[in-house]
Amino acid sequence: MWMCKRAMGKSWGVSAKVALWLYKAILLPRLFYASVIWWPRTDKLETKNLLQSLQDSYLRAAVEAMKTTPTEALEIAFCIPPLDLAAVNAARCTAYRLKCLGEWKDTGLGHTKLGLLQKDPFTWRQDRILKKYQLVKHFHTWIPAREEWLDLGKINNLNVDPRANKVILVWVPGHQGISGNGIADTLPKEGTSEAPTGPIAGVPFAVGKETIRSYLNREHLIKWETSKSCRQSKFLMKNTNVRTNELLTMSRQRLEVAVGLLTGHSSLLSVLICSILGSQDDNF
Repeated sequence: MWMCKRAMGKSWGVSAKVALWLYKAILLPRLFYASVIWWPRTDKLETKNLLQSLQDSYLRAAVEAMKTTPTEALEIAFCIPPLDLAAVNAARCTAYRLKCLGEWKDTGLGHTKLGLLQKDPFTWRQDRILKKYQLVKHFHTWIPAREEWLDLGKINNLNVDPRANKVILVWVPGHQGISGNGIADTLPKEGTSEAPTGPIAGVPFAVGKETIRSYLNREHLIKWETSKSCRQSKFLMKNTNVRTNELLTMSRQRLEVAVGLLTGHSSLLSVLICSILGSQDDNF
């Protein structure tokens, strides 16, 4: 993270969009390594504070926000969930993948106590199956010669004299004294009430991942709504910011102004005046 922060400045360096991409694609996967084991640690207040401090320092450097800018406001503005919730989300995704492969043992204790996996659609049959490697082939492939490809004898045998083939179409009115039609109408209804004969298709793996992602978004929104700070940010951003992409396309100077307006923490003269000494100094 130190190397990424060194590549960001107030008027130079990588853009906020690239900085957040590096954060999500490189830094967070390294942080959440084996989170399926250590995720219960996120319930501790000490761990929550450390994770919040880590994300706070990076987000402020990425968008050039003031040091007084609340982390919750930056998270909701750029659609980045808190790290304690994101760690549990990564653990759920890993546990779901292992469960589909038949390698997850849910004892309900310790790190296996992920309550979301005991609900639908995770309790249904999944369509993901184990990979099977066929090292020895038990079949042979035969490719005929080109001369046999050009032999059209079989196709010519299909050209039967059309005068010997007669097709007659007869319109049969339904439900007019024809008992066979009534029986035919009842067969589809009976078939829908019975169990299917073929293999039942399982739930796609993407459905479970989308369920986990939507649950994370709900947890993030609930935490934002129950927060007792960020009064101005809550007035401007009721939900996760739907205009995040618009913010990320701005220049660093315009983005700094936009973040200051959304969070209420900008370099205005009234903010820089010390309430104790009554003087304007960059140190305050």
